[in-house]
Amino acid sequence: MHGDAQGVPATIWRQGRIIQERVLPLAAAEAGGCTSHEGGVQMEGNVLSVQGVPAVPGLTFRYYRGPEDFPGMVAVYDACRPVDGLEMPLTVGHLERWFAHMDQCDPSRDMIVAEVGGEMVGYGRGRWFREPSGTFLHELTGHVAPAWRRRGIGRAILRWTEARQRQVASDQPEDVAHELFVETYDSTQGIAELLLGEGYARVRNWYVMTRPLAGEIAEVPLPEGL
Repeated sequence: MHGDAQGVPATIWRQGRIIQERVLPLAAAEAGGCTSHEGGVQMEGNVLSVQGVPAVPGLTFRYYRGPEDFPGMVAVYDACRPVDGLEMPLTVGHLERWFAHMDQCDPSRDMIVAEVGGEMVGYGRGRWFREPSGTFLHELTGHVAPAWRRRGIGRAILRWTEARQRQVASDQPEDVAHELFVETYDSTQGIAELLLGEGYARVRNWYVMTRPLAGEIAEVPLPEGL
């Protein structure tokens, strides 16, 4: 570390079972606690009927509806920031730019929203990309507002996004590996416990480096040839 720089420990988790389970997507979805027609769930319009979720009065799941969901997503993220140690802010403008240029993800099909009494309390999304080795990585991301954690909502979101990515993988080449992939910060211990319980393993650790911008920052010469 240089000067007053600080490091925030972070972890990459992977689960390599997707290539086996995607061969029988319906059985895989049922094993994960859902029954399937689309991504491991029953559908009725925009509403997702996710099975195996603890009874939470007023809890419903649905698909992403478009930019009208951005304020709710920001509210959930802002509630998570002080608890999970998330330094990067999130605004409606950020989401507008990201969703306008999103690759390997169709939010209208690859994203789930959890609501209680019509108020968004969590959301999750999946996307995929390919490593130079040829492996398909299916990245899962999401947040649940702290006030609604430890009730099974996060597990339901995780299993739905897994099931949806199994469906995506079924349309991709079968002669290469497919793995589920999640990034976390070490401050999000609850998520780590959830992932371990769902069969994920740590595969890589790194630090997110930060330093104050106040004061003079010394110029450091680059190595010769760089």
